[in-house]
Formats: sequence, structure tokens, C-alpha cells
Amino acid sequence: MGETMLLDATTTANSFHYYYGSPVQGTSSSLSEIADEQENINPEENPNCLRLHDAIRDGESLKMNLTRGATRTLVINEIDTKTISRLNIKNLKSPHPDCFSSGEPTKRQLEGIALAGIKHIISLLPPEKQKEYQEQDVLDLKMSYKNIIVDGETGVTFSNAELLLKTIASFNDEPYLLHCASGNRNGALIALYSGKKDGKSVSESIEVGKKWGLSRYEELVRGMLQQKS
Repeated sequence: MGETMLLDATTTANSFHYYYGSPVQGTSSSLSEIADEQENINPEENPNCLRLHDAIRDGESLKMNLTRGATRTLVINEIDTKTISRLNIKNLKSPHPDCFSSGEPTKRQLEGIALAGIKHIISLLPPEKQKEYQEQDVLDLKMSYKNIIVDGETGVTFSNAELLLKTIASFNDEPYLLHCASGNRNGALIALYSGKKDGKSVSESIEVGKKWGLSRYEELVRGMLQQKS
């Protein structure tokens, strides 16, 4: 009977030794990097194993011989960043490996996002200003949907920033996409949180916000952070 192992792209060979004729040891490479190293191995020479490269498919289960005499079912959850980058999503940024920030995606882009491994969508747009898709479109793609209304400058508040980070924390490190219309509101809330909760300086918080899309609200956010400091 196979044992299910839930892995992600940060799992290293030090914690997950698999066999392809010999174990992979003494490396801190991620599974995806190991897969690239092993890509040229001929599976016909190792009929009892599948190349790790062949197993990296979100949501698929493939039987692999991980140790001699023990067959387990391997389920790898890994974000296909190359696919996401090719979707041409407006102002797409990836501040961390498991999260993306952008302008509003189209329904077609949502389909690509789901196939690439994203599990959650957060929209900062008021429902009446969301033009490209509806909540049900996200649910139909088996992703969760959260809506935190940030209606222009008046919605750029410390309370909304805290609500956003609580929402992100509820995902338990599962990959997500945060969006507004352009990415500007995304970065504004992240910058506010960085200054108030993470204890960063005003300039450091602004730089963090820019990594998430902060642009024309920079002076607004800067003023709010200076008043709090």
C-alpha cells in the first residue's frame, strides 16, 4: 500500500532522499532544481522509477520508488511560475515564491493561474468595479475567493492592511494571487503593514510595498507611516 507524501517546491534532498539508482545526498537544491539535474536520465535504464521531472505536476499522483523495496505515492504541489509569467497578467509581481501580486486578471488568465497551481485569489476591488470575472469563476476553478474592499484612497487603511495579512495567514502557506485593478492598492496595504506591524522604517516599508505594486499611492502611504512613527 503506497504512502502519500505531500511535498512542495521548497522540500530539499536533505529531507527527501529518493532513489534513481543512487540516492541524492549532500545538496540543498529544491525538488525543481533536482528535477532539472535529473532530466537527462533515461527512464528505460531505470524502469522501476520515474524521473522526478516527470512527477512535477500539480495535483497529480505518480508512483515512484523512493527507497529500495518501498513504493510510495508522490504528490508534489509546485507553482509553475513559467506558465504564470507567460499569461501576461497586468503588472504581475512575485514578492515571494508562493505568492503573486497583480492587476485584475481576466477569466482566461484565471484558468491559467489555476492550472499553474494557485489555490487562492484575493481581490481588493469592490464587486461592482471588478470587470473581468466573477467570484463564481474562481470557485469553478477550485480556488478559494476572498474579497477585501479597498475603494480608492479611503480604503487604504491600517485596519484593511491587518485584515489582508490575516487572510494571507489563513492560507497556511498555500500559493495565492492578490490583485486590485493595477497592483497599487496591493502594495499600499503591504507597506502599511510592514511599517506598523513589522517595525520597518518608512523608507523600508515603501520599498517593500513597491515589490507588491505600490505606485501612485506612495506619498499617501508615506504620510500615513510618518504619522504613526
